[in-house]
Amino acid sequence: MLCLAVDDDFAQQTVIQVILPGLLALSHRTRYMVGASGGPWADHDELEQEIVTIAYERMRALAGTTQAWPARTLLDQTWRRLRLLHDRDRQWKARWVSMDGGRDIPGFNDRSPVEELAQVVVDAVRTGSLAPGVASVFYTCRVLGYSIASVAPMVGRDPGTVSRWVARSVCLLQAGPSFRTSGNASSTSL
Repeated sequence: MLCLAVDDDFAQQTVIQVILPGLLALSHRTRYMVGASGGPWADHDELEQEIVTIAYERMRALAGTTQAWPARTLLDQTWRRLRLLHDRDRQWKARWVSMDGGRDIPGFNDRSPVEELAQVVVDAVRTGSLAPGVASVFYTCRVLGYSIASVAPMVGRDPGTVSRWVARSVCLLQAGPSFRTSGNASSTSL
């Protein structure tokens, strides 16, 4: 069926249906990846959606090929990709620094801290350190106070991706010239 899955929607559905019990077992095995401290997925339903999406992507990538053990190959590749996403999220969370503590945002005489942060975001976009779309997501979440879960559908991304965008933006903005006391500005961009 995997060989036929190149152009045949029914073959694609059949392949996914065949590996569904394995995907279900994988979702039970990966329950520890759910939650605020566990991984990028807010709840178990979101994790299961990610598992099926990854399996479908892997099936599309392997469509038209001959595999000795196609079901096992698809499940293994799905597991590896899921683990990679989880590990990357944990690495970002380990490096994430809250803007609430530690450093004060330097302000001018008549600007509020929120206005100053808005100016820092605008400057980061102008210098190319921050992409405009990512900057708007950061501003919406961190300045306007919208939750990541409410912003994610508006930008067409999952909450884990939006959370990573916001965390990376914080890191980039803190590394930028407005937040540094010494050294060169970061030229990293999202």
